[in-house]
Amino acid sequence: MADGDAQERADELEALAAIFCDDFRLVGEDTFELSLTMADGHELVLHCALPPSYPSEASPVYELRAEWLHPADEAALAAGLESLSMEGKGEVQVFKWTEWLRDDAPSLLSYSSPPSAAQAPLEDADAAAAAVAALELEEEECGSDAVLAVLSDHGALEAVGVSPVQEQHADLHGAVRLSGPVSPALVQKWEEAIQHGEPFTDRKSTFQAHLASVESLQDVESMVRVLKSNNKIARATHNIMAYRLKSENGNLLSDCDDDGESAAGGRLLHLLDIISATNVCVVVSRWYGGIQLGPDRFKHINNVARQLLAQHGHAGGESGASAKGKGGKKGK
Repeated sequence: MADGDAQERADELEALAAIFCDDFRLVGEDTFELSLTMADGHELVLHCALPPSYPSEASPVYELRAEWLHPADEAALAAGLESLSMEGKGEVQVFKWTEWLRDDAPSLLSYSSPPSAAQAPLEDADAAAAAVAALELEEEECGSDAVLAVLSDHGALEAVGVSPVQEQHADLHGAVRLSGPVSPALVQKWEEAIQHGEPFTDRKSTFQAHLASVESLQDVESMVRVLKSNNKIARATHNIMAYRLKSENGNLLSDCDDDGESAAGGRLLHLLDIISATNVCVVVSRWYGGIQLGPDRFKHINNVARQLLAQHGHAGGESGASAKGKGGKKGK
């Protein structure tokens, strides 16, 4: 179905460009933004990426952007798009989404303003700290939805400055939205561990590698989430990821994520394999510049990753622990 999916995606993008004209903007390969004026006059931006298996299996990955968008309203819109996604599985869906957002969604929205700092229900600093401490425990045991509930119950999101993470939930059978919090303590931990390579630019596309030593799948997940809590990195067109690590029982664990850049994750993982890198997770961010690079993009992705891996000793089976303390850019 790959060839059929690719053609359907191309046809849908062409149709959307013709229908929406200046309100449609292509920001990457199979990634675009649509500016919508809803029936009640509110403005909304739909940022959307079409996965390689869309529309036959997957649904679009999306983010809704608007200054007025309150969490309750966002949840209502997400539920509506999820329903449309399930109904339209196997078919192109974006135009139906835009019609629903424009015509039907306004009746579901309250347009409530978020509470100001003075109105925040959490006044006790100790309670705020307790809520943040509960964050990582709840996340590990119950998942990100439970985390949101904990923070909401404590009123801690505003009070402690928990920053949003643009994280893809991996259910490809329904619409995928970007959401989820990350605690300041977790940010501090990983900002000290994550190394950032020098950006490389070719024909207005910029590539930058990031890596960290990891010892578990939980490390991989939290490292990537913290990395994407950086606004600049979250806005990248693609954040291609691969990791390779040894478990406590000696088994080799590895996986990758294309993040919409078809086949790039597998190539990045192959790089880790051929240099025998272990206990490391590497992410390459690409900011698309509007000019297609063809196969050169894969070369650039692997080159910036290879340089950073070599700089920090992640080769020849080294865990990267010996590289700590060596030069490199930390933080963002």
